[in-house]
Amino acid sequence: MTRQNVPASLPSLLFAVALLLPLALCPARAQDPAPYTLHVYTNLIQIPTLVVTADFKQLPPIPLKNFNITLDGGSPFHPTRMHREGEDPIDLTILLDASGDQNILLNRFGEALASLVPTYLHPQDRVTIYTLDCTLIRSFQYLPASTANLHTGVTSALSAATLHGTKTHSACPNQLHLWDAIIRISQGISNDSGRRVLLIISDGIDTASTAKWSDAMQILLNRSITVFALQDTYQFNNTLTGLPSSETSRFGFQTTGKASTEDLFRELCRTNGGTVLATPQADMKHNLQNIITMLRNRYILEFPRANNSEPGLHNIAVTVPKSNAFIAITGVIVPMPDAKLLLDPTTVPTTTPSPATFGNRRPLTPHP
Repeated sequence: MTRQNVPASLPSLLFAVALLLPLALCPARAQDPAPYTLHVYTNLIQIPTLVVTADFKQLPPIPLKNFNITLDGGSPFHPTRMHREGEDPIDLTILLDASGDQNILLNRFGEALASLVPTYLHPQDRVTIYTLDCTLIRSFQYLPASTANLHTGVTSALSAATLHGTKTHSACPNQLHLWDAIIRISQGISNDSGRRVLLIISDGIDTASTAKWSDAMQILLNRSITVFALQDTYQFNNTLTGLPSSETSRFGFQTTGKASTEDLFRELCRTNGGTVLATPQADMKHNLQNIITMLRNRYILEFPRANNSEPGLHNIAVTVPKSNAFIAITGVIVPMPDAKLLLDPTTVPTTTPSPATFGNRRPLTPHP
């Protein structure tokens, strides 16, 4: 999959949920015997869409005509094309938060991650590993996914000399916190190729970041990063404020009631195409396998950019009528057409009509 850098001067649409962009190649008229000229501009929008059951199991294939898409609450329309993500290369960035009480997961994470090769992760997939406590340490970057690389990478990351200050566990005069770390990591992976995924192993608690939760949310949307997390089962159940732990399933999806607005970590993941999985140590391999399976089985929904597009923050929603499926999509920036390029006589614009139209209901800016 190829991504095109867009000049900073161009205005853009920022969707609050879902998408990834390919390129529409438009040939220009040949000039004399000179080489054929191509002008490139982004027109086709792709939405990576996770559709699973309430306990994150796969559903039977869903036909294209069953997907409804709306932009800012406008008229629903069907995607014009659709395919499954399949074996597209994954750029997997892992954040191991060693500042909290996740040791029961971290101690076995290297073994569990390495077991994903070769069935779930393949040599074309790339893995980057960060650890967080007194500071944020990037131990490995763009490792090809092999059993040895992943096991060694996690072991080295968790044993970094400066991770915990002067003790074996958090003795930090100026500790870096979760939202700040997510922002710094997102800035580092924004130009990667492949489907970008951030996997966080953390208790999800942040009380002292310089940045706000909304800042972390915004940069993840801006960089089109899908976010999944593993959380120790005890921590997961205790973050569902106002709900007894009996109302959560084994795999971390709330089965009755609504999640508390205080659970910002879970909201961060679900708004960015993923979720948090409650994970006892015995289920860690299974949950890691399930995350990669969910990624590989995402639907890539496509449609041409709407004719009435305007720069700014927009909301996109994907639904499957008469279904109780869990649906999550990933944010994206969609460049606006370059007026000079479109007026250039050597440019052949696309003639594909778009079924998409914007409504008038813009998304609210998150405040926490």
